[in-house]
Amino acid sequence: MTPIQEDGQEYSPPGYQRPFEDQVELIVSFPADSGIEPLYLVFQKRAGGAGEGESDKMSMLSADDLMEVEPASSELIEAISRKRYVVIAQPGSEELRMLDYFGAEASVGGVDNTHILLRENPSKAAVLEEFLHGTQAKLGITDRLGTSGLGSAETHVKDFMINHKKMLNLSNEDVQILQILRDKGL
Repeated sequence: MTPIQEDGQEYSPPGYQRPFEDQVELIVSFPADSGIEPLYLVFQKRAGGAGEGESDKMSMLSADDLMEVEPASSELIEAISRKRYVVIAQPGSEELRMLDYFGAEASVGGVDNTHILLRENPSKAAVLEEFLHGTQAKLGITDRLGTSGLGSAETHVKDFMINHKKMLNLSNEDVQILQILRDKGL
């Protein structure tokens, strides 16, 4: 999905960063009458492979999958929906297939990370993290730190959430999972 000029030549417009080899590009389109522009997303390929044990993999599919992880309340999702465009991935949808492919509970994309995609019954921590990625984009943090690996916007947002766990009212289980993901650069 490299940008193409009208004359058919590849080019890199301002702000376009070619994905690294360990990343996957994806375009998510919405129904024509939704008024939502297609989202261009770049994801880190899921960890895993030969010689890697199941304990080395970390993926949160929903709050139902993890005991004691607090699910996001309908009030939280509604409040975030006032500031961001939120889609709950439905069974059989392209959105759910994308989340399944990446082993993700939630994802954010679009201009300034204002479009949030969630599984049904997402965890509170996942919803807050995706919302905060939009704030990072507005502040220029994402552009400055990048989107993947240690020291990236991913680890930055998790550090913020861990450091402000009381303000965000995160459970010990939520914090423990955030620490594991942060330490893996996810």
